[in-house]
Amino acid sequence: MTAIFPYNQNTYDAMRFKVFIFLCLHTFFSPIQAQLWQAPQPISSNKIIQAYFAEAFHYPETVTLKKSNGKIIISFHVDTQGNTTDFQVVKGQDEQLIAEAIRLARKILWKPATRNGSPVESQAEIVVPYHSKQRLKQTSPIELNVIQYPILSDTSNKIYIFANVDQLPHALLPPKYRNLNHYIASSLKYPESAIAAGIEGVVQLGLIVEEDGLSSNIHIINSVGGGCDQEAIRILQSIKWVPAIKDSLYVRSRSQIEVAFRLKEHQQQQIPNRQSGSL
Repeated sequence: MTAIFPYNQNTYDAMRFKVFIFLCLHTFFSPIQAQLWQAPQPISSNKIIQAYFAEAFHYPETVTLKKSNGKIIISFHVDTQGNTTDFQVVKGQDEQLIAEAIRLARKILWKPATRNGSPVESQAEIVVPYHSKQRLKQTSPIELNVIQYPILSDTSNKIYIFANVDQLPHALLPPKYRNLNHYIASSLKYPESAIAAGIEGVVQLGLIVEEDGLSSNIHIINSVGGGCDQEAIRILQSIKWVPAIKDSLYVRSRSQIEVAFRLKEHQQQQIPNRQSGSL
């Protein structure tokens, strides 16, 4: 026997209202929940990372590249401290090129993913391109004639602070420059947009001086804007280093560089030197 319940308009309206509220809340909170998740990010921009890869990629002499260029995609695990492990190949065929791509991928420092503002473990991917034409241009970034004795490089990937190394890294500069500050001041091109806006200040950059003398993981600690950040990065990317030394090995070290933008100094440089004239 089938039970028949009488129709109740109030009950029906209440159920419709509850369904309406549920759908509204679900629609409202779904985007918010998605926004609470932040994917892991490298501390450098992708442009800076790709420039580093292009300069640092070592092509094995035994590898014959069938194409003029290509890319290798590497996936890995990022823990809550930003440490990376478990590197796997997503795209790539040649084992030697893959090994080199993983070597470079391990160099990149990351910020962990966050959920609701708290760091969480996650997966990430990075693209390492290769270009066969660059093999012909490839030279050691360290001028060995500057080094008085041969030194091997540390392969642990450990990053040292200056207090824990035996010898600090120092820039390889042409003899005409007295020191690094002189090189920076001489190389600086004050951005026109910063001049027009009256922008000045000190751009502070963080970086890792690699065991091969290249700069990696360049990132902005203190921004000035007006194109000054980009100019400071350009100057830093032009510098090669003799790496830090620890226990008779070249090691990776953490460093900071400051690039000052002073409008008054720039304006003085633009005034012609009248001492050589008739005045």
